[in-house]
Amino acid sequence: MADEEVFLTTGASEDNVCISLWGVNSGILLKSYKGGSCPSRSVCLLGKDFILASQESVHSKLVCPGRVSCMACSPDGVYCVVACTEKIYIWQFASGNLLAVLSRHFQPISCLRFTDDGSHFLSSGEDNLVLVWKMSRVLSVSSSSVGTFEANSSPCHTWSDHALPVTDIHCGCGGMRGHVVTSSLDQTCKVCNAIQ
Repeated sequence: MADEEVFLTTGASEDNVCISLWGVNSGILLKSYKGGSCPSRSVCLLGKDFILASQESVHSKLVCPGRVSCMACSPDGVYCVVACTEKIYIWQFASGNLLAVLSRHFQPISCLRFTDDGSHFLSSGEDNLVLVWKMSRVLSVSSSSVGTFEANSSPCHTWSDHALPVTDIHCGCGGMRGHVVTSSLDQTCKVCNAIQ
C-alpha cells in the first residue's frame, strides 16, 4: 500500500467508535478504533507506530489521578505528558515510571504540545497563559528531588498575550527556532517567531 497522509478524529458515535482515521486527499474513512469515547486533545501519536488515547473505561499502563484534559508524546516516543486539571504529569512511556509533576497553571490546562525536536513542550490553560517547559531542566530537577515527584521547576518562558483562555497551540518546524501559534477564546491567534 502506498504511503498516504492521514488525520485522526475523536469522539463517541452510535457504533462505539472512539478514533477514526481518514485519508487527507481521498476523504475516505480508512480505519475505526472502537471502545469508549476519547475526549478532544486526548489522542496523540507515540512515535511513528502507535496511537495513544485517554479513556476512562480502558485499563492502561499509565494510571492518571484524575480526568485527562489533554496529553502529548515526545516525537521520539520516550515521554508522555498528561494534564489533569492544573497539574502536568510526565511519564517515561516504556517503563511507565512517573518522572515529575508540574504545577504552575492557576486554572485547568487546555492543551499540551511538544516542539518537533522534543527539547521543549508548551502548556496552555483557562488562565490565559502559555508556559514553555525545557525537558532537560524539568527532568534534572525531578531526579534531584528524591522521594517526591513534585518538581520545583519553573517554565523557561511565560506568555500572557491572550485576554481569555487559550484553546490550542501549534509548534512549527525547527525546534526552538520554529514558530509557535496560539489561539484563544478572545478570537485572536498570536504568532511567536521563536522560543528564546
